[in-house]
Amino acid sequence: MLKDNIKHFKAFTIVEVIVSLLISSIVISMAYIIFINTELYFEKIKQQNAFTIQYIDFYSILKKDIHKSNAIEVKYGELIISFDYGNVVYRFEEDFIERVSVNEEVKQFNIQVYNLDYIRLKETRLVNEIILQIQGNEVFEVNFLKHYSKQTLVNTNI
Repeated sequence: MLKDNIKHFKAFTIVEVIVSLLISSIVISMAYIIFINTELYFEKIKQQNAFTIQYIDFYSILKKDIHKSNAIEVKYGELIISFDYGNVVYRFEEDFIERVSVNEEVKQFNIQVYNLDYIRLKETRLVNEIILQIQGNEVFEVNFLKHYSKQTLVNTNI
């Protein structure tokens, strides 16, 4: 009679609960690992894009400065680009490049330059070619050429 009063509930056994918890924890762990790896991948892409934007900005401004300049010199490791209206100075620090414009406006590029090399025109202080080794994903070399007009070369007393 006592057995008749006991109600039977449908339930899972302890082994079934443990197996389902184990499977759930494996699935959640895999999802977490995928999430973390995706997050790290996007952070790496974000850093690469930031470098690319800085590099394109630096490259285009320096190229424009060189093209429009009258003369280019290197003094004390600084690149001095001369215009009719004044000079623009590029300073190459360990972790960044600094551009000081004619009106003293400072622009900083977060680019690492490992080496600044240059080639002068014969018997002058004028720089004809600038060679930069820049750290991106790897170290790469960038060359800038300055073509001087005959008039500039004749008038140059440098």
